[in-house]
Amino acid sequence: MSFISDQLAKHLNNRYREIGTVENLDLGYDSVRATVRLNGDSDSSEIAFSGICWSAQDGVFRLHYAEATASKPWLQGLLNILAEKNGKQFNLPDKMSLMPVKMMFPKNGGTD
Repeated sequence: MSFISDQLAKHLNNRYREIGTVENLDLGYDSVRATVRLNGDSDSSEIAFSGICWSAQDGVFRLHYAEATASKPWLQGLLNILAEKNGKQFNLPDKMSLMPVKMMFPKNGGTD
């Protein structure tokens, strides 16, 4: 893992430790691939997000993605439900601490 992915994995593990842990996190130009071990599951799962870009408006940082895939059918179903519910984006407060993420992924060329 790179420094940025390592720091992001630590943050995710701290925030979501009641769900599971991120064992590996790879950040690409417009993609994220993670190996996660969910609590109660005997083996790891793979999760990937592709077509990632970001936008920020009115103090909200939005991480958009085109597709989410998972290695297990039940997890894929959950990702599909979340994608429908959240419009294929994650909304976070727009803080300076997110600057490394902004530097990793392309900015959304369209309007938000």
